[in-house]
Amino acid sequence: MTLTVSRLRRTWGRRPRVKLNRRQRLIGTVALVLAAIIVPPFLSGFLQSTLFFPVGVYILLAIGLNVVVGAAGMLDLGFVAFFAVGAYTTAVLTTTFHMDAWLAIPFAIGAAMIAGVLLGAPTLRLRGDYLAIVTLGFGEIVRIVALNTNALGESRGITDIAHPEPLGLRTLPYYYVTLVAIALALLVSVRLNASRVGRSWSAIREDEEAAEAMGVPTFKMKLWAFTVGASTAGLAGWIFASKVAFINPDNFPFFFSVIILSAVVLGGSGSLPGVIAGGFLIAFLPEYLRDAAAGKTITRVLNSVIGSNATNVTDFRVLLFGLSLILVMIFRPRGLIPADLGGMVTTDAPDPDDVDTTDPGLTGNRSMQPGSACLEIDALTIDFGGVRALDHVSFSVLTGSIVGVIGPNGAGKTTLFNAVTGVVEPTDGDIRLDGKSIVGRPPHKICQAGIARTFQNIRLFPDLSARTNVAVGLDAHHKTSVPGALGFGRRRRAEEDDAKVHAEALLAFVGLRNRGDERSGSMPYGDQRRLEIARALATDPCLLLLDEPGAGMNKTEKAALIMLIKRIRDQGITVVLIEHDMNLVMGLVEEVTVLDFGKVIASGAPAAVQGDQAVIEAYLGVDDGAA
Repeated sequence: MTLTVSRLRRTWGRRPRVKLNRRQRLIGTVALVLAAIIVPPFLSGFLQSTLFFPVGVYILLAIGLNVVVGAAGMLDLGFVAFFAVGAYTTAVLTTTFHMDAWLAIPFAIGAAMIAGVLLGAPTLRLRGDYLAIVTLGFGEIVRIVALNTNALGESRGITDIAHPEPLGLRTLPYYYVTLVAIALALLVSVRLNASRVGRSWSAIREDEEAAEAMGVPTFKMKLWAFTVGASTAGLAGWIFASKVAFINPDNFPFFFSVIILSAVVLGGSGSLPGVIAGGFLIAFLPEYLRDAAAGKTITRVLNSVIGSNATNVTDFRVLLFGLSLILVMIFRPRGLIPADLGGMVTTDAPDPDDVDTTDPGLTGNRSMQPGSACLEIDALTIDFGGVRALDHVSFSVLTGSIVGVIGPNGAGKTTLFNAVTGVVEPTDGDIRLDGKSIVGRPPHKICQAGIARTFQNIRLFPDLSARTNVAVGLDAHHKTSVPGALGFGRRRRAEEDDAKVHAEALLAFVGLRNRGDERSGSMPYGDQRRLEIARALATDPCLLLLDEPGAGMNKTEKAALIMLIKRIRDQGITVVLIEHDMNLVMGLVEEVTVLDFGKVIASGAPAAVQGDQAVIEAYLGVDDGAA
């Protein structure tokens, strides 16, 4: 059975992927939009009603949840809460306060956004399963509050919710209102994806720690993702409540969140065409099959197999959703329309005439004088429980120099880098950049202050292109936030032009010219190392920390790496590297600091350190012939 499934999956995986060019995508989009506008009036009343709810509302909710799950990579199991907040806000304003239904729209959206902030602010430092559990609890809290609050109708719900005039009770006008809402939600998503905000969300989804190290304010961006997603759900809540004119807590069960999440996963997390397709299938098929001959046949078959007495196929909705997701995960693990086909965040290639491959545009920190202390480590001590990883480490790095940090495995070298970049907070001691303490600053602030790094194990954003990886680093000094990304101001255009041109120049600088469109996770190992350096340089650092940059490279690649590091130094950037290849270290650095068991045992010129007896015994080893 396992071999059969594997064979089928491999066979499906070899099927040629259809990639549409820009003109084909435009024609397809226009055709779908025209069909969505023209066809519904000619459909039966049942199909019109189904296209409004659940199809239209499900698609709108799926687009909102895709911002949270697909774009930013956060698992939200309580998304129905924002839908409920929008619906109840509409109900209360139009019944208790007799507000016009149209005027209730901004209040429904605003209330859902506030709920997103209230949920996100205390919880978004959690990750993975912990965040999912908290969001699940929030969804249930909102439902229980509605169930036990008199002003919200308790279990009776709220009736006589005002209809927006002149829509009345007719389904077709509500369908077109929903269509406009979907178009607006798509416009917001497209604008955000094509900006610093979308790149930041994608970086967080791929590797949150690496994103923070590249200057991405991860907490702020995750909070924006929750808020934007919640706003879409709030709008959907207004549409739903104003049409049905009656809501109660039973309209917002936990299972509703699961359905919308299924739509996102089924269609393709992160893909706008995918979530539209997923929302349509999840919503339309059960309603269509309820009375269709195929649905009755499926019901009879499942009744005979399971031994149940279901009356129609919707009674098996959970079972069929589960089977569908299993099949999709086996044959299309990235969804029916994956993000790489359906609009994955990327950065377009610039005009080649705009790119100066000889100047990567690095400025570093020109205020530092050559020969002055760029980085000062003063009695740095770090404890992990009862283990002392660094013990009163002190040394300084001069501006414009290349310094090596060596030592045996477990000596504390990477911990030192983590402390300098804010990943680990020191137990004692101080770290100063250009004479100013940076202890206690978050990693993204330290990056923006001028310290960039690579990692011991390569930590690119593998599903993003090489150019977009570098653009994330460039965004460290960009200011566009969600409101700016949704507008058409000069700053947004200037920053996007900068991201295109300078990303290409940096790729050329590290030897990856014309490789910007390649998926970074599919590049050869050596190219990934160089790309990681380009991404770090994109933050325009004054100090670059390289954690074992030569690991896994052959002699030719290491020779090229040495030349690259010297060219980086020639750009005015100070370099500190951890490396185990002593030939690389001794032929490149001007000063070496040696760590052993968290302590500095030697520091000085390479030749002097290489002959130090303590260093020989702790790290370099004694030649057998001399023993």
